[in-house]
Amino acid sequence: MKNWIYIIASAVLVITLTSSNMVSYPTASNKAFAVGEKLRYRVTYGFVDAGEATLEVKSTSKKGNGRELLQVTGLGRTLGGFNAFFKVNDVY
Repeated sequence: MKNWIYIIASAVLVITLTSSNMVSYPTASNKAFAVGEKLRYRVTYGFVDAGEATLEVKSTSKKGNGRELLQVTGLGRTLGGFNAFFKVNDVY
């Protein structure tokens, strides 16, 4: 019975602490990334291309606390004969 009291009291405390409307977020001026930027890496072993990874910054219609959000998409994949050993085609 004591355990249930502790669990219920903990749940009430967590709900009380996280439901406050008094949270203020700092403003941030983002000049590090811009929509349309693309970063591309090639992995090679000698003269053979083994894979590539790309990161791309995209715009999104979502907002967080009234601020515009950016979507960064990452793609990693193997190339050529390396697909036979260990195929990678991941999206992050």
